[in-house]
Amino acid sequence: RVLHDCIVSLDERMRYIQQRYGTQPEHKRRIQFLWEKTQLLEKQMFQYLPFDPDDLLELPPASFGEEHFNIVFTGRFAMSCDYNDVGYFFDAVRLLLEKAPGLSPRLRIHLIGEYRPQEFVALKDLIDNGIIECHGFVKREQALAFQKAADLLLIITPPDRRSATSAKIFEYLYAEKPILALTYKTVLEDIVKE
Repeated sequence: RVLHDCIVSLDERMRYIQQRYGTQPEHKRRIQFLWEKTQLLEKQMFQYLPFDPDDLLELPPASFGEEHFNIVFTGRFAMSCDYNDVGYFFDAVRLLLEKAPGLSPRLRIHLIGEYRPQEFVALKDLIDNGIIECHGFVKREQALAFQKAADLLLIITPPDRRSATSAKIFEYLYAEKPILALTYKTVLEDIVKE
C-alpha cells in the first residue's frame, strides 16, 4: 500500500502496477492473479481489526514536538486481564530517572485509552512529575495518529501465555516506529522478531 513515498489505497497501487508492469499478456495475468491474492489477504487481515484499511489514509494530525522523546501506549493495561501487571515497566522508568535525572525533562510517556483508578494511583508520581501524560479515550483515528507521531511504541502482554497477542501490534507495525514489546514466549514475540 506504499507508492514510492506515499501511503495509498490498494486500488491506486494496483493501477500503478498495471500501467508500469502490465505490458505483456503473461504479465497482466500474473498481476491479476497476485491482485486477487492481495485482496484476499487484506480481507483476512482486517476482518479482526476494528477499522477499515481506508481509515489509515486520512489520519488527523498529531504532534508531540521534538523536545521530548515520546513513548506511546494505546489501549488498556489490565482492564480485560487482571494479571497483566505492568508495574515493572514503570518501576524501570523510575529507576532510569533516578540514575539519570537529566532525562526527566526530555522523556514523555503518553497513555491513550481507558485505565482503572488503581492504575492512576500507581502512576501518580510519574503523572505529577509530567513524565506520563494521560490522553484518555480517543477515537480510533486519533489513536492511530498518536502512534504515527511517537518515537517509540510500547506494547505489554502477560508472559508465558503463548496465544497472547493484540490487534494493536498491526496498528503499531503500520506506524513504522520502533516497538518496545514487553512479552515472553508469545505469538506477539514471534511477530515482533520477524
